[in-house]
Amino acid sequence: MRKLGCQFVSRESKHDIALHVVKIKHRTDAPQVVRLNGVYFDNKKDCAHMNAGIAKSMHGADGVIYQSVFSKNMCNRYLGKYAGPSEVIFNGADPVRSRGIPPKTNKKRAYITVARWRPHKRLEETIEAFKLADVPNSVLWVAGVDKGADLGENVVSIGKLQPNALIPYYRAAKALIHLCPFDSCPNSVVEAVCAGCPVICTNTGGTQEIADGTILNLDKWDGERTDVNAKINIDLSLVANAIKAYSGRKRAVRCKHVDIRNTAIAYMDFFKKVLIGKKA
Repeated sequence: MRKLGCQFVSRESKHDIALHVVKIKHRTDAPQVVRLNGVYFDNKKDCAHMNAGIAKSMHGADGVIYQSVFSKNMCNRYLGKYAGPSEVIFNGADPVRSRGIPPKTNKKRAYITVARWRPHKRLEETIEAFKLADVPNSVLWVAGVDKGADLGENVVSIGKLQPNALIPYYRAAKALIHLCPFDSCPNSVVEAVCAGCPVICTNTGGTQEIADGTILNLDKWDGERTDVNAKINIDLSLVANAIKAYSGRKRAVRCKHVDIRNTAIAYMDFFKKVLIGKKA
């Protein structure tokens, strides 16, 4: 955005737009733009109370940016439909920078899975599907758990790595396996796509909007309140077959839709739209 001519200043300095993430934490005389992620829908929690602050910020904003169509639909459902200008803008990463980083040296057919692991991220199911696929001379890299953790044969924990440290693994992997049904726009998937890594994912949530790879018909969830930590049985053979399908030569991946340059342009265009609307 700086390369496009945008300057970033403190809230005490003169500015045209005040950009907030999820909630408006301070107000200024400039138009307020809120970038929303997801909402609370766990039926084990008081979601109405937890969503109240997000809803207040959204309806009090001069413009709203959603991370994905899924994010927008969930906000409409649980926060109420926003009446002002809004835009869906995916998160972005830098494919040019990723192409300049060498792949991880590896003699096996490598796959990778990345998350801040909780039950709904489906680490157990991912490992089971990898074992079921039984691809010869293969390894599953798991990021997000302690390095060296015992996860089973040919399943290797690579530790809790920063995004830049994951790029060599994405570049070497045949595919990223990301089976969470609830994510709005997971950065791990964005970063993998920009590093040229195909994605195996489920058919619910926002991941399918950004993935270039294989979208599997695993889930039937339509956005209703649910126990996000409940065990949901899925057809692991579908995941295993997708893993097998990527065991050969790595295919090209499209990433224009999550190129950080295009994300920046979209933000700038939306800011202009909000400013023009305020002057009208």
